[in-house]
Amino acid sequence: MKNTKLMTIFSFIIIILVSSLIFRNENNLPIVEALYNDNNDGTFITQNLIMNSGDTLNVDKNAFDGLEKYYKNMEAFGTDESDTFDLFILEENSESVVIIENASVIATNSGFSIVAANLYKKGLDQNGKKVIFKASIRIAEIYVINRETMIPITTAEDLANMRNDLDGHYILKADIDLAEWGDWEPIGLHIPYNFGPGFSGMFVNPYGYKIINLTINSSKTITSSLVGLFGQLDYRAYIDGIILEDISIDVSDYDNTDIIASPCVGGITGFAQPKVIISNCVVDGTIIGGGERTGGIVGENNCGIISKCTFNGIIKAVNKNVLGIFSVGGIAGYNNHSYRINDGYEIIENIIDCKVFADIECSGIAGGIIGFTNFKGAVKNSSFSGTLVGIHRGTMIGMEASGSEKPIDFD
Repeated sequence: MKNTKLMTIFSFIIIILVSSLIFRNENNLPIVEALYNDNNDGTFITQNLIMNSGDTLNVDKNAFDGLEKYYKNMEAFGTDESDTFDLFILEENSESVVIIENASVIATNSGFSIVAANLYKKGLDQNGKKVIFKASIRIAEIYVINRETMIPITTAEDLANMRNDLDGHYILKADIDLAEWGDWEPIGLHIPYNFGPGFSGMFVNPYGYKIINLTINSSKTITSSLVGLFGQLDYRAYIDGIILEDISIDVSDYDNTDIIASPCVGGITGFAQPKVIISNCVVDGTIIGGGERTGGIVGENNCGIISKCTFNGIIKAVNKNVLGIFSVGGIAGYNNHSYRINDGYEIIENIIDCKVFADIECSGIAGGIIGFTNFKGAVKNSSFSGTLVGIHRGTMIGMEASGSEKPIDFD
């Protein structure tokens, strides 16, 4: 009886050892990069998330549905128990924006982070040999808001001093009246022939405070060709909830003798770079441009995302001193929403859930939402109410130039 028990225990140990050897051998298989599928249909979509500090994103195998459209050798990833993945931080613009713990992403500090995953799936290579295919893919592009560690803005001086740290993360903590400030100098300058940095940080207003009476009375008083609260918003800048009340911008005195180039004018910013997010902002007042691009929110938008923003007031671009085709839009004077990809373009919807209540006048192109754009399809769930004056005018887009070169009205 004792010998039988010993044999049973010995057999069990042998089974464990053999299983361990098999598992180890399986994990010593050569790792081969999965082949990229050039004909992907966009089924797998990277998540774009806004998270507050302490929020958690849990990732499981279901997060990779559609991956086989991007990578060959990754068919039905997640259906086999041996399919595995690990998460890693691909890019961050600040320290410890997120923390990764196993399959969880924990939002920590204010900033932007790209979280990606390495995926591993067993298979056979072209010679029929067992291998582990590896694929890497972005899971999420995440903006994190940590209200406790953001720099509070409570005075006009605080607001102006944001130009001294263009990567900073700021939170509006009081109403600010700029009536006594004089002409505002945009934050994040763009000086012709000296491409200075724009604002690439975060500025949020979760409590509904207002910035009142921002004024720029002349192109002669500024040193930037990009005009607004911000001159230029750089890659990954994040602006949320900013309310500009009784804004007054008039740079119609611009002429070609000025040191600055033809102004791009917007309430929030003169120019927005790719991957900028401007959301939940309200601009109320009068904006009179003196150059080629003038918008209620952005003068020229180069693939930034503008969502849930509103403009109320008057927008004009009439300048007898300057020749050229001016374009004015209730949200953006000019809007680009196409990315160059290989031999083609990816078209994105980048003006979403926006509203305009305005009288818009231009000596060239006037659009209720966008003045001028190269491609259709930028505007989603938006509306315009007001009047339009211009040679080319459309309640949605003043002129679309991908082929029709015609205005586009809302249905």
